[in-house]
Order: sequence, then structure tokens, then C-alpha cells
Amino acid sequence: MRVKLSPALLGSSLRDIIGIIPSHPSSPILGAVMMSADENGIWLWGTDLDVSGRFLVQGEVEVPGRVALPARRFAETVRSLPLDQDLLIDAKEERAEIKCGRSRFLMPVMPAEEFPVFPELGNPDKVMFSAVTLEKLVKGTVFVAGREEARPGLNSILWDIEDERMSMVATDGRRLAWMQVKLAEPTRLQRKFIMPPKALNQVVKLTGSTGQVTVGFGERFVTFELPSAVLYTRELDTAYPDYVGVIPKETRIELPLSRESLVSALKRAVIFAMPLTSQIRLGIGENKLVVHAECPEVGEATEEMDVTYEGEPFQIGFNGKYMLEILSHIESDNVVLKMNAPLKAALLVPKETEEGESYTCLLMPLRLNE
Repeated sequence: MRVKLSPALLGSSLRDIIGIIPSHPSSPILGAVMMSADENGIWLWGTDLDVSGRFLVQGEVEVPGRVALPARRFAETVRSLPLDQDLLIDAKEERAEIKCGRSRFLMPVMPAEEFPVFPELGNPDKVMFSAVTLEKLVKGTVFVAGREEARPGLNSILWDIEDERMSMVATDGRRLAWMQVKLAEPTRLQRKFIMPPKALNQVVKLTGSTGQVTVGFGERFVTFELPSAVLYTRELDTAYPDYVGVIPKETRIELPLSRESLVSALKRAVIFAMPLTSQIRLGIGENKLVVHAECPEVGEATEEMDVTYEGEPFQIGFNGKYMLEILSHIESDNVVLKMNAPLKAALLVPKETEEGESYTCLLMPLRLNE
């Protein structure tokens, strides 16, 4: 294989594909990026077996072929090159020669035939979604997805499409985020798909909030078709938790709050919270909310806020950092904190939402030490 490319364009595509390739691959070939060149152009391929991607790079194909190169070393080399000169890659069976200006590099290659084969989807159901809608759903949920390998059911996103409604759900067992939106046009599709958060994060990173994304739903795979890339993700073979069953249907305390005021109070209180739990105490009394945190080695913080409340006094504890993270993803100026009991799940929801949307965040409380 022999190709001529721009270091800037190649470097940009390598930055994107590095986000897919695992940092600590289980086998050397999974730490590789494969470059293929033919009459259809120059493509970069990468995968971690759950998420795969191929990226088109503009360039000149002199001799078609394909080669697998160590991804991070290749990307670092390209990133170090001057941007105003052409890059020539000449790959043979055992090594690739890389030339740019007066620089020359020899890099060992891996057997291209060992590179994982990308899935064949047949004739998937294809739907076009607004990039801004996908971005809103992903950013509103993926931040609470679990990261513990021992609990694979929590390390995923549930994507639910039902004709003109679409929702995403994520949870790590201590908090949960569920967002639903009404689509501009019905999809005539009913699908539920459990997928890795990494795939959706990559789609948002590549598309931002502009344009459209064509999504293909196969039997066990989903593809995202972008102007110069295609991402693939497989459905995770796991059961998703019963998230509907843990969300309280009714709550006896509903406390309207200014999001900005609550965030400011929490940020100050968390400075004095126990490092391991970040526990803060919310004391609710007549038209008053007291935010309190303490740590023997650090000290304590107390702050009062005016609220509208006339019920019985009530105290509940939360992880302050978790609460702040949820609040940072709520766009409304005002929120409602919904509670039933000190050790029962609480809800944080925006007081105002756009028509056809709903956003529910659940947060499990912490046991307070009296």
C-alpha cells in the first residue's frame, strides 16, 4: 500500500479514532488502527469489539492495500509532523515507511488479516435523527452510567424508540437519569437497545449539535452514518434494571428551588464534606432550607435558603457531588426536589421543560449520623 496524505487531515481522523481504540487492549491487534486504500478512498478503522468506527481521510492512493499500525504511536508520530508538507506512507509486509519532508520513520506492522471483521448489517431499519436531539438525550443521561465491570447491566444506556417518542435511561445504582423527547416526525419504529455509553459519546463528539445523523438498526447492531465516518456498536448482552419500578409514583414533599442558588450553596458545603461520601445534610423547615456539611478534620459549613414549605420538619442526606452533577445537566432555572422519607429515593426534576419533553433524575439518599 502506498498513499499520500495531509498530516493535518490524517491527524484529525486519528484523534477521532483513538477515542474508540482501547487504552489497554486485550490483544495487540486491538491496539492497532487499520488503514485501507482502494478506489473508494483511504479509510481508518478501529475497534474495541463493542464499538467500531471507520473514518474517511482525503488523500491520493498510489498503490491500493491495507496495513495495521500501532495506533497511539502512529498518531503521536503524525501529530509531531509539520502541517505544510505531504505525508507519504509506503507499507510492505513487515514494516511501513513514513516520510514527511526530511523526516523518515520505519514502523513495524501487524497482520491486517487479524484485524476484527466489522459487522454485516444486511438491510437495517434506518431513521434520521436531529443531531441536537441526540446530543440532548446523551448528555442528559450518560453521565450517570455505571463504570464497575462487575455490574455490566449498569454500564450501559437503554435507548427506547417508540414511533414519535424517544428516550434514554442510564443508572449506576445510586442515581438515575431518564429523558424523553417527542420527535418532529414519527419513526414508525419500535425498538429498545442496550448499548455502551462510549458509542453515544463518540457520536456526540463527532456531530455536535448540527445536522442530521442517519441511524441504522440491525438485529444486534446499530450504525451511525456521519458525513465522513461510520460508527458501529453492538447490543450488549445483558438485562437492563427495572428503572420504572424504582421511580416513586407519588411524593409527599415537593420543594421548588432556584437551581442557581442551590448549586452555589452545595458547592460551598461540599468543600467541608467527608471526602469519601461527600455527604451533605438538607434540613427542611418552615419556609427554610438548611444546607449543612461537616468533617472532623476540615470543619463544617451551614447555609440557609428561603423556600416555600409549610409541612413537618424533614432532614435527608445526599452525596453533594452527585447532586451537583445532576443539577449541572438540568437546563431549567428552577427545579423541584421531590421526597417521601429520609431513606427513600428522591427526585430532581426541572420545573420548566420544552413541550413534549420530560426529564427525571433520581438520587438515592445517604443515611445520616445523628
